[in-house]
Amino acid sequence: LRYLVAAMLLAGEITLKVAGRKITVNGQQAIDAIKTNNSFKSIGISLRGGDRPSNEILARAATRLTELTGDTVVPLEDDISKVTTKLFPQLQHQYGPLTEKLRGLNLPGVDRLQNLTHEINDVLLTDASDAPRRLGNEQSELFESLKWAAEVKLKLEQGLEQTLRDLRQHYTAIANLPNVALLATLKEELAEALSLIEERLQQADFYRFAADFSTSLTTIRARIRDTVIAMQDLLKTRIKEAEVDLKRVPEWNKLTQQEQTELLGNLERLIVDVTPDLAGLTTMLNKDYELQSQVQSLKHRIERLGQQRIKEELERAQAEVPPGETPEIKQPVARSIKARTKITTMDDLDALITQLQQLRGELKYAHAFAVNLELQDAGE
Repeated sequence: LRYLVAAMLLAGEITLKVAGRKITVNGQQAIDAIKTNNSFKSIGISLRGGDRPSNEILARAATRLTELTGDTVVPLEDDISKVTTKLFPQLQHQYGPLTEKLRGLNLPGVDRLQNLTHEINDVLLTDASDAPRRLGNEQSELFESLKWAAEVKLKLEQGLEQTLRDLRQHYTAIANLPNVALLATLKEELAEALSLIEERLQQADFYRFAADFSTSLTTIRARIRDTVIAMQDLLKTRIKEAEVDLKRVPEWNKLTQQEQTELLGNLERLIVDVTPDLAGLTTMLNKDYELQSQVQSLKHRIERLGQQRIKEELERAQAEVPPGETPEIKQPVARSIKARTKITTMDDLDALITQLQQLRGELKYAHAFAVNLELQDAGE
């Protein structure tokens, strides 16, 4: 009886039902079901009736398998099932890592790959008995998903994966840049390109834009390079301005030449050579913040040192007389300052303000002082 059932199965006359699954082809599932009397007792048998796949379905399934494998497949039900049983485990192995790649790149298609994996498993559970219908129907979601997965895998391996990782990195970095000076201009110039990239990355056929993504990445890198170079020039200019600003601190003149050189050197050390890329952009942004902090710190240091020197000078000048000598009455500290009766330029006004600030810092610790303000005409 088992041999008769096996012959009828090979002839396509019957369907076996094994563990709830319908088997219609000669495969391992059928072999295991009828090879012993004990296994044979638990299977179900029914006539196939009118559920045989048509010649058109077999022809389409064979053509599509030929496209997937690259080898000619005979449009017979048994041959189609055998080729499918051999092909699908290979595809499972190839497309297995693809799900995590898409998830890691935040790309669409994760659900589609998961559904594809489930469908492949279902096909293999019945020794690909229903492969002719799944692949041969006029609209085959299984075939379309297999083609889609093959194209995605190929494009990613050809460099799209790294391109997309770089684009994601640049997109995130640029979006988080502060809206200041050159960086605001950079964000504005790249806003349209980044918006288009994000829109295309949400499409199921994102891989078709591989060439456009590569071009966009090149454009973004070029703009970042220009911005980094401009930021380096701007930093040098700001350092020069900061040096002038430090010299305007009233206590500056109380520092020694060595101390002044050392303080200015702290600013000069902020000038560094960086690569004109995203890493360089981040470095220059940090340098800009560091410059602002450094200038404030140096100003406080100059004021502290200068005030200490002024205080020491006044204490020496007003020190008590040695024992045995008649102490002198401490006189107010006298200072004089000259100024024009009429100031018409900002440079002259800044110079007068600087003089007054320096004088104020010097007299801060005096017990008393007298300032003589001498006014004179421009020609005197």
